[in-house]
Amino acid sequence: ADDGSTKRFTCNVVLQPDVDPNDNVKEILKSFKGSLPFVNGKYIVTIEKDEVPIMSFDDDNILGTISMSWGNRSNRYNHVTVKFSNKNKQYREDSISYPDLSSTEYTDLLAEDNGEKLHTESTLSGVTTYQQAHDLAEFMVKSSRVSRVIEFTAQPEAMLLVPNDVITVAS
Repeated sequence: ADDGSTKRFTCNVVLQPDVDPNDNVKEILKSFKGSLPFVNGKYIVTIEKDEVPIMSFDDDNILGTISMSWGNRSNRYNHVTVKFSNKNKQYREDSISYPDLSSTEYTDLLAEDNGEKLHTESTLSGVTTYQQAHDLAEFMVKSSRVSRVIEFTAQPEAMLLVPNDVITVAS
C-alpha cells in the first residue's frame, strides 16, 4: 500500500561490466546527490543535504584576506528537465521539469536572469520514480543558483574538515 511517503535516496540502475568503473560509480552517485571524496586514505560516501554547520570562520581564525566570487553562469539554471526510466510506466523513458513553465517561481527566476532562459536536460539512469526525478530537478535548479567560491587561509583547526562539511564564514 502507498502511504504517501517515498524514499529519497535510492538507486535502480543496470551497470555494464565493460564500462569504466569510474563511470559506473558516477551514475550511482548522480541518482542520490552523492559524492565520493578521498579522505585520510579512504573513499567516503557523502550525500548533499541540509546540515547544521560544524565549524565557523571569522576574523579570529581566518588568516589574511578573503576572496569571494560567484559561480560560473554557464552552470546556472532557471529550468531543468530530468529524463528517467519510470517504473510506473514499465520503465519507459519519462521526464519531469522544474519549475513548471507556467509557475510564479519560473517567472521570478527568469526575471532574476534578465529574461534569459537557462535550461539544461539531464538523463539519470538510476532514477525510476517521478518524485525522485522531481527532487533532483529541483535540487539542480536551486543549487546552481547559490554557488559561490570563497577562498581564505584558516587556522590549523580547519584540517579537521572533510569535503561536504557545512561551515559558516563571517568577516
